[in-house]
Amino acid sequence: LANNSNWTSGLNSNTKYAIQVKLSGTLLGNTVNGSGDTSEVTIDTTIVDAPVGTHTVAISNDTGILANDLITNDSVVKVGLTLGNNLVLATDETLQVSANGATWVNATGINKAWATADDAVTLIAGTGKTLTARVIDTAGNVTALPLSDNSYTLDTSAPSVLAGTHTVVTSNDTGIDGDRITSDAQVKVTLSLGNDLILATDETLQVSANGADWVTATGSNKAWTTADDAVTLIAGTGKTLTARVVDTAGNVTALTLSGNGYTLDTS
Repeated sequence: LANNSNWTSGLNSNTKYAIQVKLSGTLLGNTVNGSGDTSEVTIDTTIVDAPVGTHTVAISNDTGILANDLITNDSVVKVGLTLGNNLVLATDETLQVSANGATWVNATGINKAWATADDAVTLIAGTGKTLTARVIDTAGNVTALPLSDNSYTLDTSAPSVLAGTHTVVTSNDTGIDGDRITSDAQVKVTLSLGNDLILATDETLQVSANGADWVTATGSNKAWTTADDAVTLIAGTGKTLTARVVDTAGNVTALTLSGNGYTLDTS
């Protein structure tokens, strides 16, 4: 070849070639006559087909009201795929998932069950985001894996704090009415808020007698209540009723209650 010239040749797909480059002639005033180096090049344009069927996706740390709605406040998750049919990868192929279409994370598994490592996938904030999957080989060939119900929401904004004094009463307050000392474990809880509470469409007001089991309260403005006998008190003195606003992603704002101690005495 002359100085600064190029040589091209058409190569067939899915074929291995041995390419040798030999230098001869004069280079910078020096005589060059070498045997050259030989390299192997494989032209690979094939990739496994996506398995047929419905392929579903789930995430770990799916906080909030439902554990499988893909609405969460945890941005770092493990992604699991359940495929409609078995996926058999070639030795140079890898199944990957992405939360943004740009950063890809390897998934491992066999047949229909595949998953990333724990906390390997970073979600992006907002609603209507999508998880995607693909198979890629070492040559860069890609097959997209269509996923069903793959839309997710990452919401890390807590509901607003409501100012004012918020009081609580219970139904079935046996003994002296209004002292929240009772022998009835099943009660209705009523909240009188210091200011109007306006909930967003994905927010819920809840109350609890033990800090673990939460019961939804309904109402408007300053008056909110649970259903009859919906709250189960725990036995003993010095117990407290608590309230919170929670959204579907699991973000929580505590509602500070005044005069919220109670006693359940069944002896």
